[in-house]
Amino acid sequence: MKLGALEFEHLFSYRQRQRLLLSNAGLVLLRGDTRVSQASNDNGCGKSAIPSILSFVWFGLSLPTPQAPNGRRGDDLANRFTKAPGWAAIEMEDDQGPWSIRRQVRPKKLLIEGFRDVVGDEDDKILQEKIE
Repeated sequence: MKLGALEFEHLFSYRQRQRLLLSNAGLVLLRGDTRVSQASNDNGCGKSAIPSILSFVWFGLSLPTPQAPNGRRGDDLANRFTKAPGWAAIEMEDDQGPWSIRRQVRPKKLLIEGFRDVVGDEDDKILQEKIE
């Protein structure tokens, strides 16, 4: 499977839409740059959120943390400074062709496009089983 792009908005500390191109990226280093305060160095600028957003879009659950050892779901992932829907989407390609997953909180939604054997009105649990 080849990853294309990860796009998200209103999740974790990210309020504005972000688009990360992952195709042909190779090994990736996530380095933070906090511009709010020199005292915080690179703490709290969203580095850990990127793999958690990937986990959320694929599995509906963030990666575990000391504060949430079983991961976080739903509204717990949404940016606390806005009431807008939080969402993430990943574009991928496999031997069957290109496909994408878009998952949203506030309200909860799951959309899969281009994936074989997926019917638009299927239950989220059935869709998740097909993703995995």
